[in-house]
Amino acid sequence: MAFSLSLLRHRLAVRRATPAPLAPTPDSGQRPEGPLLWAQFCDGGPRPGVTLVIDALSRRFPELNILVTGDQEPWRPDLVLGSQPVDTRGGALAFLNHWDPDIALFSGPDPWPITWEECHFRGIAQVAIDADPGRHAIALVRPLDHFVLVHATRDDPRLSDVVRPLGPLATTPVPPPVIASDLDDMTRLLASRPVWLSAATPPAEVDAVLAAHRAAAQLSHRLLLILELADPVAGLALADRLQNMGMRVALRSVGDEPAPDCQVLIADDPGEIGLWARLASITYMGGTLSGGGDCDPAIPAALGSVVIHGPMGGDYQRTLSALDQAQAAQIVLRSDALGQAVEQMLVPDRAAAFAHRAWDVLTRGAEASHTVLAALDRAVRALKEPA
Repeated sequence: MAFSLSLLRHRLAVRRATPAPLAPTPDSGQRPEGPLLWAQFCDGGPRPGVTLVIDALSRRFPELNILVTGDQEPWRPDLVLGSQPVDTRGGALAFLNHWDPDIALFSGPDPWPITWEECHFRGIAQVAIDADPGRHAIALVRPLDHFVLVHATRDDPRLSDVVRPLGPLATTPVPPPVIASDLDDMTRLLASRPVWLSAATPPAEVDAVLAAHRAAAQLSHRLLLILELADPVAGLALADRLQNMGMRVALRSVGDEPAPDCQVLIADDPGEIGLWARLASITYMGGTLSGGGDCDPAIPAALGSVVIHGPMGGDYQRTLSALDQAQAAQIVLRSDALGQAVEQMLVPDRAAAFAHRAWDVLTRGAEASHTVLAALDRAVRALKEPA
């Protein structure tokens, strides 16, 4: 690497900021057997678009180990965690000798010129996501020309066309799977009945959801409520209570099937949101009226179910705000307005318009994610080719 004042300053800054030893410590862990992708997350917090791409790659190549370093909390139990290297020659050599990655992914705008050059020298395929080379001196980012792909926030004419300003990555998770036979059976049982879902419903909201159902059922007498409980243990007691009130109820955990006159199907088997969201044309996000909602609104929205929610989005406020801004979800501020919101969404044309706008929101960034995933896919497949 040719001398550069910018590079010298970078080296000195790294050394001043890094009192830790260059070599991995004894508790760094051992390199797992098999192919290894190293994902380095720069400062800036969690990057859900990046983790979703990594997850998609893992589904294609289950044998691929994932080493995570830097500013990212582990999002899967099978990840290998390590300390990020120091971007000096000694730090890069120590890290790469210890972990020996086959592919390196760098997420964020920070430059790693010395590590990048050493990876290139070793023949390690490299991909960058959310890079911003234009903010740095050319000496710090010139090694990006050796990358398989640089997903950048903007173009940089100083570098080759490997730098591509593709826009943000998609942040919509893959919808949960469903057992095909269960879906077929439920679709047959429900026939053409209108169905709405209250997802992850906390105890504090059960009565409000039931009141909303009674109100909406005045407009649509065959309307079925799928009441998914945040606390599945409460299913049996709730079924008894509703039956004592004269309601016709089916309880999923005991194998009940919804009869043609069933009013409420209590979904108390955990992990079936993928089934219910595929059956319901409307989904209320439980917990968003009282707080403590624990279901990602992107799941029903991605499956074509119109999202209704309260003002307390919790961990999913960002997704809900994006849907609201696009008029792709319906917000209700009080529990007594929920029934009217369900009634409005039972109008097919209105529901279709909301679902279409939600799809537009959720698929933003899909092309960028596909491009990055394709580059990583090629890098993994190249590992299997004879030298």
